Amino acid sequence: MMMTLDPAFPISSNKRIKKEIHIGYINTIEELNILLENTCESASLTTNLWTAKSKHEYIGITLYWISEDFKIYDCLLCMEHMSYPYTGTNIVSFFKKKVVEFGLKGKITYVITDVSLKN
Repeated sequence: MMMTLDPAFPISSNKRIKKEIHIGYINTIEELNILLENTCESASLTTNLWTAKSKHEYIGITLYWISEDFKIYDCLLCMEHMSYPYTGTNIVSFFKKKVVEFGLKGKITYVITDVSLKN
């Protein structure tokens, strides 16, 4: 446990930390969208659905693409709570929302999913 703190480094509040994380997220999304616009002509997605120990369900989507100069890219597009029911229709709807959000409409060539019987 820390016994003393250096006064030159004040401890930020939870509100400030949340604000900084949000600003970083927005900046990263903007940079990703520029990268996708400049380097991605077609791409593939992988996804997985799972239940955390807290009994909350999540979906993760990862994007993979190769640029014209054969540089390989991969990026976690999202890891979000997935609302019940987990039907194919709801999963496809979620996918379509993310494809539009990241400007990938018409660029996705393959989608790979897990085959768990629990989902």
